Amino acid sequence: MAAAGLILLIVGFVLIVPSGGIAGSSAHRNIRMGPTHLSTTPGYDDEDDPRRTRRRIIAGLVTLAAAGVCLAIGL
Repeated sequence: MAAAGLILLIVGFVLIVPSGGIAGSSAHRNIRMGPTHLSTTPGYDDEDDPRRTRRRIIAGLVTLAAAGVCLAIGL
């Protein structure tokens, strides 16, 4: 039960962390196309739907609460 609690704890934190906070594969890139031309790739749309963001945070908090219950039972 403790292992399930640790996994739920990690998943809960991942759900709460803001998605646009870290540059990744969806970040803007400047690509050199020859000696003088610079091409910019399109980036990720940073504006999330507020309802979707609230749902993710609530799901993360519920997951963290379930992790706490699993850890309390398992330890």
